[in-house]
Amino acid sequence: MIIIEDQNQLFLLIADKISKDIECVAFGGTAMMYKQYKNATKDIDLVFFDLESRDEFARAIKKLGYKESNYLRSIYPKEKSKMKTAPLMYTRGDERFDLFVKNIFNIKVNESIRQRSTDIRDFNGKKLLRLRILGDEDLILLKAITSREGDFKDIEEICKNNPNIDWGVVVNEAINQGNLLIVIDLEEKMKKLEKEFFIKKKYFDRLYAFDKS
Repeated sequence: MIIIEDQNQLFLLIADKISKDIECVAFGGTAMMYKQYKNATKDIDLVFFDLESRDEFARAIKKLGYKESNYLRSIYPKEKSKMKTAPLMYTRGDERFDLFVKNIFNIKVNESIRQRSTDIRDFNGKKLLRLRILGDEDLILLKAITSREGDFKDIEEICKNNPNIDWGVVVNEAINQGNLLIVIDLEEKMKKLEKEFFIKKKYFDRLYAFDKS
């Protein structure tokens, strides 16, 4: 398991190994730790805006002893592990990097998502490694579609820690993605959260309207 201090030290080491400035978005357990929603994680989830940055980052972590892994199917559902947007995975011991480019499975990491990732962590080494921490609304949307064990509990944890979740943003982004499966997955998770976190009917109505279109 990686705790926040270890994670920061690791990113500093990586910044010292890269040969170009890199910006990426941290999500999953990495984002949850920076937001103080959890204390440790096994996997560091990052999405890059271009293939060159992802490949440069991969070269840097290989210098630190991480090796490319083919355990994708043991981590993600079969249908996701076969997608072209599935990540490259690198492991060292029980630590793992999941490295995506532009998309996180069905989710396109667009400029709106980037701009909402306003919590920025810079690690300065030989070059700058900039992490944008995914916003809570987008983090909920991602965890609603990944179907990994523990993701729904993470959504509950986010909602408990942030009572001001803007469900309009969550719903709008799901609809803007233009993928019915994303809307269906989100609707299912929101129904489970509806009573505890008082999600208003108008947000479901917008999802239902897209579902019928």
